[in-house]
Amino acid sequence: MSVELQQRRRAGARSGQPRGLQSGGWRYVVSDRLREQHRRKRWVGDLHREFRASRACRRPNPGDFRDKFFDHTQYWDHTPIPGQDNYYTRLDVAFLQDGNIYNYWPPANAPVSRIETNFITSSWQPAVSSRTVRIYLPRHYDQNAAKRYPVLYLHDGQNDFRPGGAFGCWYAEDAADHMISLGLMREAILVAVDNTDSRLREYVPPGDDAGFGNGFAQLYLNFLVQDVKPYIDIRYRTLPDQANTAVAGSSLGGLVSLYAGLATNVFGKLGCFSTSFWAGTNFVNQAIRDGQPSGCRIYLDCGTLEGNLSMWRPMWEAYNDLLIDGYAANDDLFVRAGIGQGHNEAAWAARAPEAFAYLLNARDEGNLLAALEAPPELILVSSNSALALRFTALKDLPYRLQINNSLLTSAWSPIQTNAFQQAMWQLAVVSSTNRPGVMGVFRIETSP
Repeated sequence: MSVELQQRRRAGARSGQPRGLQSGGWRYVVSDRLREQHRRKRWVGDLHREFRASRACRRPNPGDFRDKFFDHTQYWDHTPIPGQDNYYTRLDVAFLQDGNIYNYWPPANAPVSRIETNFITSSWQPAVSSRTVRIYLPRHYDQNAAKRYPVLYLHDGQNDFRPGGAFGCWYAEDAADHMISLGLMREAILVAVDNTDSRLREYVPPGDDAGFGNGFAQLYLNFLVQDVKPYIDIRYRTLPDQANTAVAGSSLGGLVSLYAGLATNVFGKLGCFSTSFWAGTNFVNQAIRDGQPSGCRIYLDCGTLEGNLSMWRPMWEAYNDLLIDGYAANDDLFVRAGIGQGHNEAAWAARAPEAFAYLLNARDEGNLLAALEAPPELILVSSNSALALRFTALKDLPYRLQINNSLLTSAWSPIQTNAFQQAMWQLAVVSSTNRPGVMGVFRIETSP
């Protein structure tokens, strides 16, 4: 009986029969098309910070994509951001093309994002009116036809994408392009939902009053969850579950983002910029001060020039209350101070890249390159009455134990699917009580 590990390429992956090279224990794959791309000088450094035949790499330290060599010649391939010589990524295995870092084999097209505009009818009129939404689609959205994306919903949509509104602009599309290109943020869909004249009540939780009447954020959330989200999920390739659905906003938009996460099971990641906690004292007392961990990932920030009593101090009080509730600092709760920054779009635009990278961390999804280029070693734990194999699994990738009893056909029968792992390089075990024939083979197969 033999045991092997095989991988299946996803739809749209590079074609051509691969040929393997061994270097330092890591497997590098080369095809004729890759060699042609090397002639066009699109490379990535490998473990030793020099170019090999493969474009996939393992990085020794964050940012170590600076010195590049090919045929003993040094090249400098800067990021698209002026003044930055290095690429910074959290990915264990990465792929560099046209100034962009990937965790998969990218299409040959230029990495261009785009924004679409639509109008969504509200089922909650007259309290919550119909409005415009703007949808940011990340690089290669059309080419990666089999890929699905997490979604970040943004309030005050007029101010999120250029040219912005009367109060300025977040330039959220630039922040997303930047952090995605550096391998710090997942490729994601951003949905900017316009505000209306009812903003000062739509963004305030029920039972609280910002000075303009009792808040009805529950109705606004009904609009987001029952009108906007289904519209986006039907028309775009989204990952609709809670873990892949984020919401963010500033000021009262930060308050309603926190309310959305703690009052529903729809949003799993919450971006709360300069949150107006003063407008939701009852909500703060009930859901935060006396609350329980929600399972959400929460980003909080505030500028040092926003006002000590109204903004700065309440933010830190809420942060401390969340820690008491059981959130872990720098894990599912992150706080950022905007030094010398006020309560305005320019400040939120400056902090948006870091927030996006935290909420939509590139390591949150399975790394196809790691699965293809660095398959884990299989350890035979038991082979008597039952077969058990132990290996280090990648995060958010399924591993399936399969058997072929004859080797005369290509038919593989499934035996067990290992549960998705929640941490990188976590030990996993798959097992079977089935015994193959004399020539039978077990394999572990993975694909996204």
